[in-house]
Amino acid sequence: MKKISIIITIILFILAVFLIPAKVYAGGSFSISRGSASLNPGGTTTITITASNCAGQFSISSSNSSVATVNNSSAWLDNSSITVTVTAKSAGTATISIKAVDVTDTDLNDVTGTKTCTITVTNPAPAEPETPKPSNSGSSTNTSSGNRTSTNTTTTQKPKTETPQEVVKSTVSTLKELSIEGETLSPEFDVDVKEYTVSVPYETTALKVTATPMDEKATAKIEGNEELKEGENIITITVTAEDESTSTYTIKVKREREPLTVNTLVVKYINQEGNTIEIPLSPKFDAKTLEYTLEDLEYWVDKLLIEVKPNLDKATIKIEGADNLSVGENTITITVSIIEEVEEGQEPKEEKIVYTIKVNKSAQPTFMEKVKDKFKGIFGGIYTWYNNNNQKIIVYALCSCVVALIILSIYIVIDYSKYKTLIAKLKKLEELNSQEVVQENIVQIDAEAQNDNIQNEEIVEEDEPNIKTKGGKHF
Repeated sequence: MKKISIIITIILFILAVFLIPAKVYAGGSFSISRGSASLNPGGTTTITITASNCAGQFSISSSNSSVATVNNSSAWLDNSSITVTVTAKSAGTATISIKAVDVTDTDLNDVTGTKTCTITVTNPAPAEPETPKPSNSGSSTNTSSGNRTSTNTTTTQKPKTETPQEVVKSTVSTLKELSIEGETLSPEFDVDVKEYTVSVPYETTALKVTATPMDEKATAKIEGNEELKEGENIITITVTAEDESTSTYTIKVKREREPLTVNTLVVKYINQEGNTIEIPLSPKFDAKTLEYTLEDLEYWVDKLLIEVKPNLDKATIKIEGADNLSVGENTITITVSIIEEVEEGQEPKEEKIVYTIKVNKSAQPTFMEKVKDKFKGIFGGIYTWYNNNNQKIIVYALCSCVVALIILSIYIVIDYSKYKTLIAKLKKLEELNSQEVVQENIVQIDAEAQNDNIQNEEIVEEDEPNIKTKGGKHF
């Protein structure tokens, strides 16, 4: 039974894995759908923008705002749809573009691309003259007078056919208004002047041009006013009259070059081991900050390596004061410049940026200062190591003390009985030593007494003959 249960469990697991529908991920995209593609002036249509599995900003623009305009220039969609209204202005063709500007899908992958559709605006056809309908007229007279009888007479009048007059189309292909939003044309607009100039800063990449035809039935097509490049750009306004005749206005747009700036400024030196070391600038480098300082240099540093990267390839770099550094304060000057190209006969214009860096170089130390610095380096290294690891050191020391205390406690507990036995043996040994000392003293005293007795006996024996001799003389 146990084996059967295991087999059934495995089968159910396999079915669960293969039968549960997997989630299929579709990348983000967007699409557009258009209503009517052909309009009359004043008419409207719609464009629906749909974002699928993505979200972000979409730009909406018309290639010819004099033909057709949109009610929104941009829209934010988040996996949703929006409807844009297109209004026809005058006869012509306009391309409506929907571009993904900053759009990402659900996995934060960029969604890019442009969708377009074409709107054609045409003037309504002139009404055809009405053809008169044929009319029937007749009279009937019945007269009876005696034997005389009168008969009915019917007369049919044929319709007159009118020849339609030929429609004369307008030949006016001029502008009554031409302007650029935020800019001034040179010379001032005049209907008979077909060429103009204007200068714009580097930040300007597109211009909003307004061109109004003199004749309402004429159309104006504007080209070249977007994606401006550095230098000269040509904007053309082609005015088409009702009879298809055209005239062209041009605007020369000069977009200024990118302003000169510095992207990178790095200072380095080569140490005594041959390694290249970067020196931090104070304050931190910023292209708009022109003055900096460096930390003090050692006495053996004679040269600084300075890396400068301007944003323009044609810029020149001049560095002064970075070689042969002297003891004390040194000032390094970095000049980045570019000469602007001008037309012949004009004075060249130079644009430049000057950075200054101040650094102090230490004097060569004496022998005692070298010794002091050497020991300072050693103890300084120990002090630095201690500051960086003081918490670890304290923890390790406490752990070591705890472990040592535990080991000592175990040792004391285990050897306590031996300690007591040792104390007892020491007491016995002390008693035995005391007894031996007493016995040695007694033996020594007996020996000394015996020696004294022997000496006394010898003295007595030596004195006895003298006594006898002396007594002999008396008796």
